[in-house]
Parts: sequence; structure tokens; C-alpha cells
Amino acid sequence: MSALIAQFSDGPAISYAKFRYIVLGHVIDDSKSDDAIAFFSIEGFHGGNYNAEYMAVFAAVEPDFFYGKVTHSFRLVSVIQIGGRGWRTFDWKTAVLRPNRITVSGWAWGDRDPMCCASKPITVTFRVVNDNLVENRAPAIK
Repeated sequence: MSALIAQFSDGPAISYAKFRYIVLGHVIDDSKSDDAIAFFSIEGFHGGNYNAEYMAVFAAVEPDFFYGKVTHSFRLVSVIQIGGRGWRTFDWKTAVLRPNRITVSGWAWGDRDPMCCASKPITVTFRVVNDNLVENRAPAIK
């Protein structure tokens, strides 16, 4: 996960191990084993105090022996930013994994919330569509 985090950092921004969480479960339809969903936070962009939350989906793959080396057990499918200071934050331990669906709960910032404390409870579902993580949005009410 460190290589993935390095790709999202601007250099000064860092991720602490205590702000990383991995959960295993069946999400990708064609995988035969448990996939890995990784949640992580990166903070300190441009030397400031902004933090961003990300989710990455890794599909389980059967290890193989190729050119004298064993292949990895997972492949990166998709990664997206799911939260950030002033927007929303998630309790990653609430993640529920189902085939092609990841649901996680947390809090969104209201108009009058201070930057320390989001107050609006939320539950968001993400889906894997054509190897992309997308937020499942409810249809607009007319």
C-alpha cells in the first residue's frame, strides 16, 4: 500500500499506519477468493492540515509461477478519493462488503460544522463498474 500512497502524495503529505485499514471479502464478481479493500488517509498536502481519505479495491487472483517468480495474490482494480476534511469522513470499520458493492458509514460536514467535527450521519455505497469504483447515487426526486 505504501507505493499507492506515494502516488497520491504531493511529497510533503504523509500517511500514518494507524490511519490505514484493510478488510477482506468477496466484491469482484469473477474472483474466487476474498478481495481486499484498503482504506487510507493522507494528510499535510502543501504543508497544510488538509487530509483526504481514499478507498482502493484489490481483486484476488490465483498466484502463478512466471519466469521464475511467483505472481502477486492481488491486483489493483480501482482507487478513488471518498472523503476529506470539510467534505465527509468515514468509519472504515463499518464497511460491509457484498458482491460488487461496498457500503461504509461516516459523517458529512454541515454548513455550520467546525472543521474539527462533522455532524451529519451518512451511509454511502460504492460499486465496481467496468473496473472503476463509482459512488452509487440515488436518483434525483422530481
